[in-house]
Amino acid sequence: MRPGRVPARHGRRQHGRRGPVGKRVDRPRVPRRPPRLLTGRRRRRPRPPRPPRAETGWTAAGGDLVNVPRWLLRHRIKVEPYLGDSAYGPTYGPPVEDVPALVAENIRTVRDREGREVTSTAQIIAEPGLDCPAESRITLPDGRTTKAISVAHHTAPGLPVPQCTEVSAE
Repeated sequence: MRPGRVPARHGRRQHGRRGPVGKRVDRPRVPRRPPRLLTGRRRRRPRPPRPPRAETGWTAAGGDLVNVPRWLLRHRIKVEPYLGDSAYGPTYGPPVEDVPALVAENIRTVRDREGREVTSTAQIIAEPGLDCPAESRITLPDGRTTKAISVAHHTAPGLPVPQCTEVSAE
């Protein structure tokens, strides 16, 4: 037997809750907390009001406008915005030279402004605010002149994705 140990009486082992003879020792009970009543949702502090969004785009968490990164817009295109039809055919506005864009020349089926399915041979991603209505004349980086079939302005207010303008060209 180790030194400092007291032998159990009557052959019983001593346990933490039993006394020297094996009887239970009364210990004071620790009062328990009453169960929390499930009376609806917990109340949270109200959020502070958000600052107003800029008109040209939305602001990210740091307050910066989030557009397509300029380093992605490798190509340069020329856009002549469509103004309408005249007695002599379609009229175009003054050409805008050196517009930064990302041009992907692959064939896709898209719908034009009248709802017909047409074939697009080039997709152009540019910065938001590009003045290029449908039927505008576009000169691609390889020198080919084409017309815009459809224009989509991609914005996602409150989401951490860049906004851009996508143009599908003939």
